[in-house]
Amino acid sequence: MEKCGVAGYLMEEGWKARESLDFAKSEFLLNEAKSLFEELEDWHNVTECLNHLAYLYKVKAFNDIKKASDCVSNSLRLCAQKKKDNTLSLRAASSIYKYAGEFEKAEKYLSEFIESQKNPAARGDMRGDLAYNYMRRGNLPKAKEEIELAIKELNEGWEKERMPHKMIWKTKLLMFKSLIFYNDGKIKDAKILAEQALALSKEHNLKMRTQEAQNLVTIFS
Repeated sequence: MEKCGVAGYLMEEGWKARESLDFAKSEFLLNEAKSLFEELEDWHNVTECLNHLAYLYKVKAFNDIKKASDCVSNSLRLCAQKKKDNTLSLRAASSIYKYAGEFEKAEKYLSEFIESQKNPAARGDMRGDLAYNYMRRGNLPKAKEEIELAIKELNEGWEKERMPHKMIWKTKLLMFKSLIFYNDGKIKDAKILAEQALALSKEHNLKMRTQEAQNLVTIFS
């Protein structure tokens, strides 16, 4: 079989493996096909391989979110059955559902966490997520109110909280406040907050926060 035919066969087998949820096989085959098409300078099919890879990562992410949702559901169920503190399970559940875009579910777990949490810094961190949820659901007045409460509570618990947690939380709140201001039309203030978050993330070597803050700063480029 000629190289073009091999590449076409690999690409087809690659997307079929994706549909069968065999993600490792799909990724390998699609990347092999892409390399062959690049050698042939068949840029149309290179882009098609990239498209199939994009679909693969989307399906894989959806599948992983489902697994994550199952894990937090089981965690909460066990807490109830064994009469264990569910604070950390509430935090995990709110994070998973926020990431999945299920903001109403996330809000439920966030509210439960905030009501049960006595540590003001940790409560402030979760209030930040609640503010973000309000923003995503179009309730800017509530988002602005909640983000100010979040920063206030983080500051109240700052001295008793350890690093790097409190800096991770602070940079996140700065980014959320930046997004809220951006959506409220306060572009200059939003940019300042994003740049502050980026500077602090770099200073404290918070790699994930640095990446997030850098992405946010690009909005203002």
